[in-house]
Amino acid sequence: MKVVAEAYLGKTVTNAEVPAYFSDSQHQATKDAGTIASFIVLRLISREDFDNRMVSHFIAEFKLKHKDISENKRAVCRLCLHNACECATHTLSSSAHASIETDLLYEGIDLYTSVTCASFEELNTDLFHGTMEPVEKALWNAKLDNSQIYDIVQGTDIQVTILSGDKSENVQDWPLLDVTPLFLGIETAGRVMTVLIKLNPTIPTKKTQTFTTYLMKVEVTFDIDASGIPNVSAVGKSTGKKNKITITKDKGCLRKEDIECMIQEAENYKAKDEKPQDMGSSKDSLKSYAFNMKATVEDEKLQGKINDEEKQKILDTCNELINWLNNNQTAEKEEFEHQ
Repeated sequence: MKVVAEAYLGKTVTNAEVPAYFSDSQHQATKDAGTIASFIVLRLISREDFDNRMVSHFIAEFKLKHKDISENKRAVCRLCLHNACECATHTLSSSAHASIETDLLYEGIDLYTSVTCASFEELNTDLFHGTMEPVEKALWNAKLDNSQIYDIVQGTDIQVTILSGDKSENVQDWPLLDVTPLFLGIETAGRVMTVLIKLNPTIPTKKTQTFTTYLMKVEVTFDIDASGIPNVSAVGKSTGKKNKITITKDKGCLRKEDIECMIQEAENYKAKDEKPQDMGSSKDSLKSYAFNMKATVEDEKLQGKINDEEKQKILDTCNELINWLNNNQTAEKEEFEHQ
């Protein structure tokens, strides 16, 4: 996907803000995948996609009418289907009905269907209901009620702009804050949890507190980064000895050494992939040149402009080149360029 993005934008892409609606371990795995792809993952945004829900719905509908394409990655991943659903979602924001039209979705079969506001809401009922609890909690924490909410800001694009380092005046007046929805602390005497980070503080956040053990005083610090990943450190006051842990929920996730190894493997595979691509490009250019030259010489419009001897010489050269190409399909890039 990184290569596709760079090809589309025409420039190198290093920073990415990734939409994600995952568990903690999946959250971490998503960041690891970004690192392996040479992205600097700015932040993970928690959300599930209405468009993907609609794509799944129409894949099921296609199965009922025609064939099961859920396991056919080429069909499922076709951008045209996702784009059609995305456009339909936008249309439904101002209309009661939207059409889905995807030509040649699978084995020459077209997908022509529609969706209404009512069916869209039914399809996403759990997602809509799932938004109410955090909204109500947010209102309660802010000591507001529905009547006091007069505007909604679509913040993701602004958030990406801010995180990418944009200092323009257009974004400086838009503070975008995330929170951690949990009480965080440590177990102290009597198996009691002592809270350091209270519910819903904006992140990143940091809190330090000193605890007394039977032997010494220990300064404990909770530091939560912008992606909600906690870092916990403890320092012995009398000894100065320090321990630190980053809570990444390693079970089922990748170690740092594994990520570094995968990055190297990805680079190696990329180099291997690029070699046949370069070879194929050189071969195709040479083949196109030979056939185009042959077609030009044989064109009736060229009659009288070159004599028969020159014409035959060019045709013989083109035919020799075409024969060479047919017999040297796996030649190196340099050989094609030499020809």
